[in-house]
Amino acid sequence: MAFLPMALMVGGTALSAASAYQQGRYQNAMSKYQARVSEQDANEQLMAGAEEEASFRKKARAQWGTNIRNIGMSGVTMTGSPLLVMSEIAEETELEANNIRRTGQVQANRSLSNASAYRISGKNAYQQGIMGAGATLMQGGSKVYGMGVKKGYWGN
Repeated sequence: MAFLPMALMVGGTALSAASAYQQGRYQNAMSKYQARVSEQDANEQLMAGAEEEASFRKKARAQWGTNIRNIGMSGVTMTGSPLLVMSEIAEETELEANNIRRTGQVQANRSLSNASAYRISGKNAYQQGIMGAGATLMQGGSKVYGMGVKKGYWGN
């Protein structure tokens, strides 16, 4: 019966250590999952940006064609001011298309940064779990040893 308190202390210490380790593993697994989700988000953001850019360019080309047809039907020649206006519209259209693509890239880069942060967080949690388990085992071992010394189970 004298060994029961020590046995319970050893069991409790082992259970606490295992729990700390499992928490670290679980948090690491969750962080890896979140990183994969962020990477998928990045791919979707890139694709969405490219699709939005393509859609914008298609609409711009259609508008460009309509403008040229209307200018031609009005009898105005494509020289001087009309040509300058059309040139400026073409430049602005290209700038807007590039901005649309860049927005998708910026969003994707943010998601990739989040993925990296999740991975780092998971590794840290795993390491903390290991350290917590080790600390628990050391504290429990010290208490068991102290109890054994008081009871005279091993030398002073």
